[in-house]
Amino acid sequence: MTRTPGGKLRVLIAARWPVGGIRSYLRYTYGLLSPGEFELTVLGPKSAELEGCGEVLAAFSPRIEVCASPSMKHMYAGYSRALGAEEFDVVHSQGYSSALAGSLPVRMRGIPHVVSIHDMFTDAMRRKWSVKLGRLGLAAALGMVDVIQATGVAVEANFREHMNVWPATRARLVTLRNGIDITRFDGSARRDLRNELGLTPDDFLIGFLGRFMAIKGFHVLIRAIAQLRAQAGLPCRPVVVAVGSGGFMREDQAFIEQQSLSDHFRFLPHTNEVGATLRGLDVVVVPSFSEASPLLPMEALCSGTPVIASATPGLLDVLEDTPAKIFPIGDAGKLAEALRAAMLAPDRAGNEAFRREAMMRFDAQRTARSIRELLVGLAAARSGIEERAQA
Repeated sequence: MTRTPGGKLRVLIAARWPVGGIRSYLRYTYGLLSPGEFELTVLGPKSAELEGCGEVLAAFSPRIEVCASPSMKHMYAGYSRALGAEEFDVVHSQGYSSALAGSLPVRMRGIPHVVSIHDMFTDAMRRKWSVKLGRLGLAAALGMVDVIQATGVAVEANFREHMNVWPATRARLVTLRNGIDITRFDGSARRDLRNELGLTPDDFLIGFLGRFMAIKGFHVLIRAIAQLRAQAGLPCRPVVVAVGSGGFMREDQAFIEQQSLSDHFRFLPHTNEVGATLRGLDVVVVPSFSEASPLLPMEALCSGTPVIASATPGLLDVLEDTPAKIFPIGDAGKLAEALRAAMLAPDRAGNEAFRREAMMRFDAQRTARSIRELLVGLAAARSGIEERAQA
């Protein structure tokens, strides 16, 4: 292995889209590894999200390699530049598109390459010719990597269904389920959102946390609130506390105004105080049309906050045998029914009782240990091959 003078393993982490989910993944996996054992370089397009990845890995004092843009051309150039400037023991790419951009330059240098999957193919995507052609290119790229890491059981099943194309199947596929740093949620601090937002004690706070993208289903939640507002006999006013940024946030806010629902929505920026924020809510809604192995419902359950989620395979994988309530994907009426039921008969106590089990189930220590073993093992195998070649 190519160790630094301090004996650390050198890892290049690359993310073409270093958004919230990937940032949290890095926080919860690498954040539980020893900075004394790893030296990290983070590669990605110039953005606040890339800076955020550097912040969550601050304990490692990572070097940041900035690409001019997230285009394939610039990401390919970024991989090539980083690999030419420094010797690495392992490359860890985040997501399919990162693998597509980096597989060739990594392969040309003979460096072990791990790709973590944070995305899901859908049947609708597979019917598009652009996706069909891109899938062939992706299959060729994945055929050049050493290990594909599925972040959940549903992610593995999705890969086997949609990427069953040689040479993608040549890479070793392992499933290391996502987890979270439970110490961040093992507390009682509660953000006083009602006071912060000028709401009344009787308002029912519905949390939506994440990026404002069509696939996240925020429009489904807006339509559900419109249906709730039209109903009689509600015990309190439903208020959505939307925490996040980016995507179609302005368009979503305009749609809310068009529906005369502004009184039922409040927007807050991203926060690092996730546990306290979750405990300040009455319920968290995850209305996504597709999820891989989402961390938000794990965080909510470990905070004792009730969850209402859509029936995507990724969410079902995480929420099986939990107190979470499930509604059909895209069904605003069923979501409104679930929210009304939660308002009429809140079950905070039941979710508080489930916290201990949630923390055992979603503890990222197991994931971090497995990631460490994978990275160290690949680097050691490469070192052994080089030593035999030199003998």
